[in-house]
Amino acid sequence: MDKILKVYLAGSYRGRADILEKAKELATKGILTTSRWLSGISDAMGNVDTSGAHERLSTVWATEDLLDIDRAHILVLCNDIRLEDTTFFHSGGGKFVEMGYAVAQHKTIMVVGPIENIFQYLPGIIRQPDWGAALDHLLCLSEDLELGEGHGNKYNY
Repeated sequence: MDKILKVYLAGSYRGRADILEKAKELATKGILTTSRWLSGISDAMGNVDTSGAHERLSTVWATEDLLDIDRAHILVLCNDIRLEDTTFFHSGGGKFVEMGYAVAQHKTIMVVGPIENIFQYLPGIIRQPDWGAALDHLLCLSEDLELGEGHGNKYNY
């Protein structure tokens, strides 16, 4: 059994810098982030002719995101990213597709911040009000994994 908790961080691409900081914080706690989209590391980099490559690269990147979710024990949906102190934002819909894929794969899912749609109320989804609470929960999951214990969620890892 794998003893390192693997987390896929999903969120708005516009909030990538803030989510990358969360990934770095997880790394300092011994938790691995599988989200290649955060660092820009892609298997397709340098392997695709750039003429008309947007569609081909998008296909590769979307596929890689799904593979990264498959490698993770838990998907953490970061709804807590702000542009300004009072404005939550969510541009694009990739994070919702990623969450839906994780639901279909019976992954553990945690939503951080405000609920943005009805699917985030599904049974078994962990909801945390902010990153501090989410981090505490992830540390508990990591410890349970190291001890070989489950966390009692119907979505087992």
